[in-house]
Amino acid sequence: VLENALDAGASQVSVLAKDGGVKLLQVQDNGCGIRAGDLGILCHRHTTSKLREFGDLKRMQTLGFRGEALASVSFVSHLQVTTMTAGAESALRATYRDGELDDAGPQPCAGVPGTTITMKDMFYNLLARRKALRPPAEEYAKLLDVVSRYAVFKEGVAFSCRRQGASRPDVNVPATASRLVGAAAASAVQSGAQLSGSRRVQPKSARSAYRD
Repeated sequence: VLENALDAGASQVSVLAKDGGVKLLQVQDNGCGIRAGDLGILCHRHTTSKLREFGDLKRMQTLGFRGEALASVSFVSHLQVTTMTAGAESALRATYRDGELDDAGPQPCAGVPGTTITMKDMFYNLLARRKALRPPAEEYAKLLDVVSRYAVFKEGVAFSCRRQGASRPDVNVPATASRLVGAAAASAVQSGAQLSGSRRVQPKSARSAYRD
């Protein structure tokens, strides 16, 4: 989902989580958005807008194509997509289940250009898989680690990650930050610290820093 945001040309990516991402995991970007005509097949397996013809395989400029992320998530969570393309009169909101768009179809709503992917109640229908998850604090620590690693990789893009209800993010790297700051974010996560821009906050214990 993060890679899709980057491939959409986003300059800002925000992640919001509750209970380590199990109750809620939301990824919001300010990229190009999803065309209305693509929403019907958005969660079909092996579907992508990154390839238009066979020759595109030799000219890949994106982070790649897996064609499974949204499809897989739609089978194990309550998935909602809100998206708006440049120049559109309104945003569109759609919900999915088991790879298919719900019967109501995309509905107009207020929004800003970009896409917000909202996943709720992860593995609600796979109790054995849900029980295998680590405690929320540990799952959230993994999430912070992933976000901070992308901040190292993608210079020129602002990344943030916070818990729902938190007053400030646990990872906050502005678009103007260098990769060194992104690397500091990754290091801060590994040591249980919080990082805001180029200012590092005093480390806390892993339990207090990542409590949901």
